[in-house]
Amino acid sequence: MNSKKELWILLSSFVLPIVLGTAFFYWNPTAFTGTTVNYGKFVNPIITTEKQDVVFTKNTPGDLQGLWTLAYET
Repeated sequence: MNSKKELWILLSSFVLPIVLGTAFFYWNPTAFTGTTVNYGKFVNPIITTEKQDVVFTKNTPGDLQGLWTLAYET
């Protein structure tokens, strides 16, 4: 097999799934989102956390600056 043929096979193996996936969601947008339901709710009022509220392991220095935090309520 020559190198041009290998290039086109390799290129099509990466590009073809993207094109087919985009076409599928363009022509059938409710295939996966039609039955999706979110039963979550927003915490109101918003609960803020301070640096003292979060404990990392002793060997891992960490900070939540610039990161989103997620709280799970049961």
